[in-house]
Amino acid sequence: MGKQMKFVLEADFNYSKYSIVKKAAIVLFVLCWAILIFSIGIKTAYFFLNTGYEAVAFSISFLISWVIFDYLLRKLYKKLFSKRVKIFQGHNDLTIWINGKEIQIKKEQIKKVKAKAVTNKLRRGGKVENTKLIIYTTIGKFHFTNDQAIYAVKKLMKFEPAKKQ
Repeated sequence: MGKQMKFVLEADFNYSKYSIVKKAAIVLFVLCWAILIFSIGIKTAYFFLNTGYEAVAFSISFLISWVIFDYLLRKLYKKLFSKRVKIFQGHNDLTIWINGKEIQIKKEQIKKVKAKAVTNKLRRGGKVENTKLIIYTTIGKFHFTNDQAIYAVKKLMKFEPAKKQ
């Protein structure tokens, strides 16, 4: 990395090079989550079988296991897919570091850059924040998402692709 590189962005993003792997992992997470929750509920209900507490025991164990496994699977998801991303801008190139792995993209290779940081208000109060960054290049597509609004991502919109003559 040369001295003329300008720091543009550093954040934790959800990133997977192959989206099919990410989708398959999410489906497996949901299936495991549902199976574990129902098995705990059934075991608890079986323990209280033929008593007046059977339905209450199933409901309580279902809710408790839902909360526990939801927390654990969110942590696991972040461990698998959350990557530290740093983006530097040079005179004629863009350097992306994904967990320490450096990828250099020349200005001529960039087709389009989409960057959006959004904060939406919910009907019941509160708000939802997220950031999407997509860099289309001739060597591939880089799609980054985050569940926080990172407004520094808009700096990348200034990095225009080369005009074709």
